[in-house]
Amino acid sequence: AATDDNLAKIALQKWISLFYTGFEGWSDWRRTGMPEVIPGPDAVNDGMVPVRFQYPNSVKSTNSENYNAAVQSMGTDDINTKLWWDVD
Repeated sequence: AATDDNLAKIALQKWISLFYTGFEGWSDWRRTGMPEVIPGPDAVNDGMVPVRFQYPNSVKSTNSENYNAAVQSMGTDDINTKLWWDVD
């Protein structure tokens, strides 16, 4: 338990240090699941933190064959669809 507590403390400090580089902090949270992120009271998206970007419309229109194959492989093209490497 002490090791888990220490890792949680380190993850929190890293999260704080990445405050001004939000994309990197978000990516690190997606990779580790730490620290616990709780959406605010006015959060949209059914109170969930997004875990990925959707494909841009330009990809859908110019590369539809590969786009459709990717969507079929992963599920849906939705900001809540976890990627293969995401933690649960």
